[in-house]
Amino acid sequence: MSTENHMKLSKRFGLNLRPFKKVTPKQQKIMQKVQKQQALKKKSNFGVQLEIKKSVAFLYGGLRAKYLTTLFQKSFQRKGSVSQNMISFLEKRLDTVLVKNHFVGSFAHARQLISHQKVKVNGVLIQVPSFQLYPGDVISLDDEAQDQVRQTMRDFLNRQEEQSGLKNFSAKKERDFTNTVVWYKTTYCEVNYKTLEIVILFAPQNVHYPMKVQTEKFTKVFKR
Repeated sequence: MSTENHMKLSKRFGLNLRPFKKVTPKQQKIMQKVQKQQALKKKSNFGVQLEIKKSVAFLYGGLRAKYLTTLFQKSFQRKGSVSQNMISFLEKRLDTVLVKNHFVGSFAHARQLISHQKVKVNGVLIQVPSFQLYPGDVISLDDEAQDQVRQTMRDFLNRQEEQSGLKNFSAKKERDFTNTVVWYKTTYCEVNYKTLEIVILFAPQNVHYPMKVQTEKFTKVFKR
């Protein structure tokens, strides 16, 4: 997603959707104004549901409504919480895992790598971004993609405004930037930043979003 589109959506939702990205005082003022307007505006049930759909679609790279509805049906058929099942499906997508572990900077980049046959799961090339991962699966990249990913990580770490927002930032000076994990990453994955491999440990339980998502209303929103 481009910076322009990101800021456009940030203004719509009234908050910075990239928690490590700095915004200008003018942009912050606009978002605060939107927050106040949203707090005063009484939304209909339809309006609330539409907002939730847009939020979920955005957070996972612009997924289509039809796909989300289909995913809900699969979640409904499984045991346990429908909302939790749906989040688990979304988080276990191959493109999501690449993005959440900072191998790529956007869903568009993740989908490009996958469609160009640069990503493997258990040694098998995968061309489907929505491919579902399971505990024990190992994600790896071909040599060309590894060079791209390492550059993406260097760019990320070299942006001082993003480093300042990292929770687990270490003051220790590393010899190699891959030695220490200094950014948010998924808790349900084990990542080897030297070999650039990701191992899925378990199904996602708690997911951090940069915005409030009313997951408890998924049943009303997607049951169509």
